[in-house]
Formats: sequence, structure tokens, C-alpha cells
Amino acid sequence: MAFVVFSCRQNAKDTFDYSLLQVDTNYIKVFKYDSALYTFPKFSEPLALTNDDVKLVDSLLVDAVQKFNQTNSKGLYEEFNKQFSIDSFTIDLTKYKRQYFPYKDNNGQKVFQLICFSSPFADWKEKIYSGRLHGGITKFTLRVNLSDKKADEFSIGGYG
Repeated sequence: MAFVVFSCRQNAKDTFDYSLLQVDTNYIKVFKYDSALYTFPKFSEPLALTNDDVKLVDSLLVDAVQKFNQTNSKGLYEEFNKQFSIDSFTIDLTKYKRQYFPYKDNNGQKVFQLICFSSPFADWKEKIYSGRLHGGITKFTLRVNLSDKKADEFSIGGYG
């Protein structure tokens, strides 16, 4: 004899309905998988998420920004002959909107591609932010691998 138990509790359940996730929608938009968008690699798949997944992404993002601020900001400040405030080269996450693009890659890894920007962009919850050429730290991107619990491919807009 077999018993089947059903539960209505979905606390730690993965979901494809990202609107159920607990994120600060004033700063973060989690985009649904769309193979037509360039942010989702070829042969990737949709990724079901939990709130813990998003918390881990946020934690790895904070760590990556702190590392950038500690190792790169001073170098940029000096490259510009200290003509601008060090704050001009320091990322303050409270001033950035964040676009999250979660997917499962062709190796089965849970990955997020992040685009973070501080420039005004009214349609940031519907359209992908592209920024401008040589945007400095007004835009940066980051890849987070949830499976490995690592962040890499940190890139700023550059200075031309």
C-alpha cells in the first residue's frame, strides 16, 4: 500500500514564477527566461529559483563589489591623476538598479547574469539596459554561478 502526501507549503520550493520571490522590486528585476534575449546563452534553459538562491546571488554581488572597491577603485583614481574624487571610482550598490537573468547552462550549472547600473533608465523592468560607450562605473556586469557559489566576469563600462 502506498500513501501520497500533498502539501500546500512552498517555502523552499523552486519556482519559475519570479514574482513570488522576495526581492526589493525598487532595485531588482528578475527577468524570465527568453532565448531571444542576448543575455541568455545559446543552449541554456529556464531556471527555477528559491528565495535562498536570490539571497546567495545578492551576497556574492556584495562581495564582488567590495573586492572591486578595495582593489580597483584606488587604481582608477590614480590613473586619472587624482583629478576626481575617489568616490567617482567607487561602487555604492544603493545607487544601482539590478537586472538578473537566471538560467541553467548547457552543463547544468545554475547561473545568473547581472547587469547593474546607476544611470536613469525608465524602462529598466521591461528592457535590458545597455548603457553608453565608456560609461565608467555607471554600469557593471557580473556572472554568478550558484552551483559553484562563485562570482566572476566582473566588468565595468570602461573609460575612453
